[in-house]
Amino acid sequence: MTIAALVVGILALCGGILALPGLILGIASLVQVNRSQGRLGGRGMAWSAIGLSIVGVLVFGFFVMFGAVMFPVFSRAREAAKAATCVSNAKQLTLGVIMYAQEHGEKLPAADQWCDEIIPNVKGQDVFKCPNLPGAKSGFAFNRALGGRALGEIADPANTVLIFESNLGWNGAGGPESVVSPPRHFAAAERGVVIGFVDGHVRKVSSDELGQLVWQPGAAPAPALAP
Repeated sequence: MTIAALVVGILALCGGILALPGLILGIASLVQVNRSQGRLGGRGMAWSAIGLSIVGVLVFGFFVMFGAVMFPVFSRAREAAKAATCVSNAKQLTLGVIMYAQEHGEKLPAADQWCDEIIPNVKGQDVFKCPNLPGAKSGFAFNRALGGRALGEIADPANTVLIFESNLGWNGAGGPESVVSPPRHFAAAERGVVIGFVDGHVRKVSSDELGQLVWQPGAAPAPALAP
């Protein structure tokens, strides 16, 4: 038993799950040696097994606590990275739509064909995707009210929605009712819906701000949104 306890104690240093059995075997071996009144040897091995197992318990506990502390940190970092990718993709799409308009007499693409029409102006079809919507060909939709409109008709380009996160899929187009809900990005500092505006800027908009956005081309300028 003493040898088995020592072996388990050594293994406990490599795999913390064996630390507790090693500790129990070590204590049991020590008790057995003490009760043998000198007939059994191995007191030193029993103490070694106990010591190694205690070290294994401490190491295992450290890694458990480290994982418990770091997992939320890694999770938030991963979500922040996904949100950043989504913003980057939306920026490329927004600029792609604007480039299309500049090449077609300042007119925006048809709402129901916008994805197909701006492909030559973006870096492949992957930019239409959102990391938090795996499997979907497109995670964005076009503001239907702007389909075929001239850029000069839009009274408030800085606050007028051009593209937005939605579940409508490829060539999806709609209005405020089509905005993805709830938001796909839930990291505390990243919560919001990614919106691309007619003036070319892109950012995440909170649920409280969605009501301040402009959807119709001739609407009066909206109150300034928080940066």
